[in-house]
Amino acid sequence: MPSRVDVESLVMQNHNEAIAAIDRIKSKLNALLRYKRRRWIFWDIFGATAPHGHRYKQKPVLSSEALNKLEQNFGVSLPEELKLFLTHIHGGGLGPGYGFYIYPDPKPLTRRRRPFPFNSAMAAQVIEARTSGTEHWATLEMPDDSDDDDDDDYPAGAGFIPLTHHGCGVFDVLVTVGEQRGLVWCCDMNWFPIISREGKSMGLLAWYEDWLDRCLGNNK
Repeated sequence: MPSRVDVESLVMQNHNEAIAAIDRIKSKLNALLRYKRRRWIFWDIFGATAPHGHRYKQKPVLSSEALNKLEQNFGVSLPEELKLFLTHIHGGGLGPGYGFYIYPDPKPLTRRRRPFPFNSAMAAQVIEARTSGTEHWATLEMPDDSDDDDDDDYPAGAGFIPLTHHGCGVFDVLVTVGEQRGLVWCCDMNWFPIISREGKSMGLLAWYEDWLDRCLGNNK
């Protein structure tokens, strides 16, 4: 069974590969904004102009000090790709759903520090079912957590931080603790790993770039 380090090495093969992904994302973000300026009122991406949407705005990148405070708030070391995104691309805003945001918790949550309950073998089973056609909507149910914090945050569960809300209670999250650390999952009542067109689990940079490709029509 792959260890946490094994999984994260699959998410980011090496630092140079991640920097190359960041350069591509910056270029595609600029292309998206240029296209929006040309089309003006005649074209929008989902969630952009909703009352709580991102409206194509991007917060400034985070300083090292701000990133450290964010990690202290969550009580975990954030996956490397998220740290690179927040310090090289933008600090929140323009992104999938109603926007890509990493909000600090109003109070420390112990569940942030507990392992994500779904391991690599469970993820592989769901991916196989979804990609083979045997069960296209295969998902996993988040186990009850009697030790969960007394908070109203949704989605409930351990070992992740939310990335974006697509509406109707559908969230994409980034796993921060456990075998799936660094990978993106979706909560649509039940849970499943976000995968590429090739059926591979996606880290944060691949997830964001895939969204850009779909916005730009590059996902042929």
